[in-house]
Amino acid sequence: MGDPEQQVMRSRSPASLISGDSSNFNVRLKNFGTAPERRVCIDLPREVVRVDRDYQFGEIWQFARSFPMELEGRLNPEQYHFAIHEINYQLSRAFNPWYAVLDHLCDIASFYTLSLFKRTYFEKRISELEGTLNYLNYNLFNPAGLNILNPSIIGFLYLEIEYY
Repeated sequence: MGDPEQQVMRSRSPASLISGDSSNFNVRLKNFGTAPERRVCIDLPREVVRVDRDYQFGEIWQFARSFPMELEGRLNPEQYHFAIHEINYQLSRAFNPWYAVLDHLCDIASFYTLSLFKRTYFEKRISELEGTLNYLNYNLFNPAGLNILNPSIIGFLYLEIEYY
């Protein structure tokens, strides 16, 4: 007769796997592709979409440029790519090695007292990233019922987009 697990896998249709009819596979896509129902940043989000890091550039923090299917109907791919490009650009500016060396040399020359009065180049660029995220949320994501969270909260492991 064959392996019982293989027979069960053959009997499942793709529609049952996506809709969550199967007890083993619980993929929930019911909230995605719908109109915004909740107030952004006031109510709890219905879902959270994660955008993984792109390790193509090594240790420089960058986020994947592929358009998540969960955002279809809320944003078009050009808007998403613009937002990811702006975020990745700010992150690439923050990781300038020459400014890092300059900041460390100035700290050593001042016996580490300069860092008490002056922010580092990296800290300045990360605060610019926060401003960029606020701009993108206000003008692009919030009107579509989405909200980008600051990735510095979770150590830049991934980018979270709240889906309202």
